[in-house]
Amino acid sequence: MTLSVLWLSYLLSGCQPNSQIDVKFDACTLSQQGCRFHVSDDSGAKPVVISIDAEKIEPLKPFTITISDPLDRIDRIESRLTGVGMEMGSMPIRFETRTPHLWQGKAATTVCSVDQHMRWGVEIKMVLKGNVSVQSRWLLVDE
Repeated sequence: MTLSVLWLSYLLSGCQPNSQIDVKFDACTLSQQGCRFHVSDDSGAKPVVISIDAEKIEPLKPFTITISDPLDRIDRIESRLTGVGMEMGSMPIRFETRTPHLWQGKAATTVCSVDQHMRWGVEIKMVLKGNVSVQSRWLLVDE
């Protein structure tokens, strides 16, 4: 049953939403500060804020990624943790709603035997209400 669900979600992941928004944001490292960006051309709208609860990312130590959307535009989030500069595969991050405006997902990095200061990134795809896709990439560790 689990394999069937995974295979079905793999097949469905190829479906494209009706439209996609280009994310406007300044360079930002999540482990240093919360990152803000607008999901529309209206810069007066309240931005989405992405943050983590750890000042330092350590191998095998779980941390939480929080996405706050004060206008409650997000319908679902797909995300994965990836190595930056070294192929470490990718690890999915499952986000859940805590309140209508707040989403959280838990993640942990793996151990790299070659480089003790491995850099990690998180790829986030938010599908907004109305089937509009917003994709972004964020740096977690910048040594």
